[in-house]
Amino acid sequence: MRSLLLFVLLLGCPTTANDDDTPRQASDDDDVVADDDDSAVDDDDDDSAGDDDDATTPPPPGLPVWDDSPCEGIATHASGAFQPVIDRWASQVDENPFEAGRTVFVGSSSILRWERLLEDFSAWSPLQRGFGGSRIWDTAEHSEQVITRHNPGAVVIFAGTNDIAAGLSPADVVDGYRCVVERVGETLGEIPIGFIAITPTPARWNSWEESNAVNDAVAAYAGEWPDLHFFDTREAFLATGAPPDASLFAEDGLHLSSAGYALWAALMGPQMSSLLPPVPPPVGSFPSGSRLLLDLGPSNPEDGEPTLSPDPFGQTWNNWHAMDGESAMVPGEQLGGLLDVNGDNTGLRLVMSSQMTSNGIVNGGLLLPDSLLLGGFAVGTATEDYVWRSAGGVGAMAIEGLDPGSRYDVRLFASRDATEPRVTRYSLSGGEERVTADLQVSGAGIGGPGQPNGNIDSIAEFTGLLPDPYGRLHIDYAAAQGAFAYIGVLELEAQ
Repeated sequence: MRSLLLFVLLLGCPTTANDDDTPRQASDDDDVVADDDDSAVDDDDDDSAGDDDDATTPPPPGLPVWDDSPCEGIATHASGAFQPVIDRWASQVDENPFEAGRTVFVGSSSILRWERLLEDFSAWSPLQRGFGGSRIWDTAEHSEQVITRHNPGAVVIFAGTNDIAAGLSPADVVDGYRCVVERVGETLGEIPIGFIAITPTPARWNSWEESNAVNDAVAAYAGEWPDLHFFDTREAFLATGAPPDASLFAEDGLHLSSAGYALWAALMGPQMSSLLPPVPPPVGSFPSGSRLLLDLGPSNPEDGEPTLSPDPFGQTWNNWHAMDGESAMVPGEQLGGLLDVNGDNTGLRLVMSSQMTSNGIVNGGLLLPDSLLLGGFAVGTATEDYVWRSAGGVGAMAIEGLDPGSRYDVRLFASRDATEPRVTRYSLSGGEERVTADLQVSGAGIGGPGQPNGNIDSIAEFTGLLPDPYGRLHIDYAAAQGAFAYIGVLELEAQ
């Protein structure tokens, strides 16, 4: 299209102008009457109102407007399998909408499993919308809920590999990409849309040629339209081998390992800096001395009930959204409008950035906590349940809306009545070095009456933590010993 525009402009130039004639004629391109370089009112380089280069000339479009209808393929190619998670995200956003201007990271399981996404790209306020096993056509189908309703400042997509695995052609996948671009552009206007190259993987090496054809097509579009961007990760991965080295992937040879994600982040960071300026979330109201409490876990009678407020100590609690035991929590879920212990809205938000599962009561939470041992944590409905991750995985979340110049204390508790020694390692980061603390959650004989093999008196404590420059404290937990890691109660206090 740009070439066509240049051609049209060339057609509009005078055809009688002679660049080399002698003597110069009035129509000569070098004379002083109608010269293309003089100060006449029809000069292409002057400052007049009719100048083709003056400030009144609209810039070229940033996003394409397709001549065909790429979204016609949704009915045929979308899987239709993701409405439950779409609805869950939507209900939480209905309660507490995200502020405009964030960067939506959307797509398949590589977005879902990016446990450090909030930390890696905190400067651009990531909103994580990955749904495992999805196709790019699923992103197109649900674009209103996962992208446009949030009024983002930019969109980053990783999808297409599952489409190829399902037998769709590269042209089908490119049409799905074009459909997403069309829907975003029609609703939001011209905003940056990035596409992370489909990664060459050991598990799908046989289809790399088809996947790379998608990459080439998207890269070509990015070279033509200024608001389309291509994050080209191919060379760095293929530099390790063909297929790439197994250390960049999980055991399945398909999903990225922590090393693979670190490589993604290193490659994408510089380009993100030119894509969009930093977009920190608004700072909440949480002055010195403020304190809040979070009860993480299910909310059905068999597994764990919400903590009522005020509790016996007069404290207000925040409960996670209603869910049953053994329910999965997915990245991008959030609990906004957190209340302090006095019941005042702080404007802070808890955001999940990894998958985790809820449980409690029938699987060994602490039912009868002792205030002499746990102080204000000794509320049975808070200590009886928890969320967990299996060994080898990381549970990740972040608290948003903090003052980057203030310091905070964090206290964490969990208990599981099991004879296996299970130690959870909590790891917190923000504006300074990452700090860790271990908490033994279970083990033969570590407890007391009513909870013989579970934690009854220990709390992991962190003091003087500085958030990152964008107001986030990042909280990870993983198994340092044993089969599982846990977190049940979280307390935040402003120094």
